[in-house]
Amino acid sequence: MRYVSSPFEYNAKPLLAGGLHEHRSGSMLELRYRAPSWVYIFDLFWVCALGMVTMAMLGLVGERNPDLTNSDFVFIWTILLALLAAPLALHYFGTRNSDEELSYLLDFLAERIEAKPDLAGTLGSGSQV
Repeated sequence: MRYVSSPFEYNAKPLLAGGLHEHRSGSMLELRYRAPSWVYIFDLFWVCALGMVTMAMLGLVGERNPDLTNSDFVFIWTILLALLAAPLALHYFGTRNSDEELSYLLDFLAERIEAKPDLAGTLGSGSQV
């Protein structure tokens, strides 16, 4: 379940996922508010790719280019840091309203199916509704 306010939204926003289970007092929704699975794979790929490029630039993999000057290394490191920071900044900007959106989703569940939070937290991790 996802709150969408625009068709052009950041597609790595957290989603409310889980299952419906029978419980002695009725049905229970066991929900987690987390990033989509592909985000974890992409982040791992991105960091590994940047690590390989960094190792190549440092000369740890292959041969180091003897023609590179100090200013070339400053430029290379600036680009590498920008490539590392860009996904973090995009994710921060894209998920800045996630707390409000989770509250909208929980209000929707409370209103439509009269779901109430389980304050006892029988599983100990994650939220239960």
